[in-house]
Amino acid sequence: MAGYQTWRKLGRFVRKGEKGIAIIAPLIRRKSETESLDAAEQESIVRGFKVAHIFSEEQTEGEPLPEIGTVTGDPGYYLSHLERFVRENGLELRYSDEIAPRAGNG
Repeated sequence: MAGYQTWRKLGRFVRKGEKGIAIIAPLIRRKSETESLDAAEQESIVRGFKVAHIFSEEQTEGEPLPEIGTVTGDPGYYLSHLERFVRENGLELRYSDEIAPRAGNG
């Protein structure tokens, strides 16, 4: 689900006559006293709300959306890459016996 302009940015267009779902969307603006800060550091506040319409992919036409990739092959190979990525980025990786066994492992 996305708004009209978001679909356009994705190379898709809402078909003529389609009815969107109305949602309440926040109106966000930057605080005026932080004007001197760069855009990444500025604080935003909710100024109010407006009605916006969103549309599903089935209501649009155009470029196909990117698909999520699938992983094939030995999962141990990918696990070692994931563990290395976690270490290199200073993240914490914890294993838990509370998680149900993977499919196919009893």
